[in-house]
Amino acid sequence: MNPTSLRTTLLVLLFSAIAGALHAQDLDTVKTWSAEEFAQKMTDQMTTRVPLRPDQIEPVSRINLKFAERAMPVVKGAGDQKSKIAAVKKFDHERNEELELFLDSEQLRQVKQLQYENRKKMKQRYHERH
Repeated sequence: MNPTSLRTTLLVLLFSAIAGALHAQDLDTVKTWSAEEFAQKMTDQMTTRVPLRPDQIEPVSRINLKFAERAMPVVKGAGDQKSKIAAVKKFDHERNEELELFLDSEQLRQVKQLQYENRKKMKQRYHERH
């Protein structure tokens, strides 16, 4: 695999990780969303698949919006892949730390499972297209 393909694959995998609450959306589609749409889709999936209790939805939604507002400009922006990956990875780590305050251990396990499934699907979709 050449360096450009490797960087692209890594970027796709990282963005699928940050979009852990998304159900294997295509990165090009994700780039068209506003931060609000991105956050709402993450929250919707977490609400149904984790699932979230009613009292958890608002704080998780707020965390997802904060994350999306920071990550989307990076996802959509220009710049080298390495710096994009580093920035988004940092935001994702911070998001997960904040989620830990509102989710129990089983819910956190389910969030990590969603992230794993989405990374796997995004990687598969990338390889099917390239």
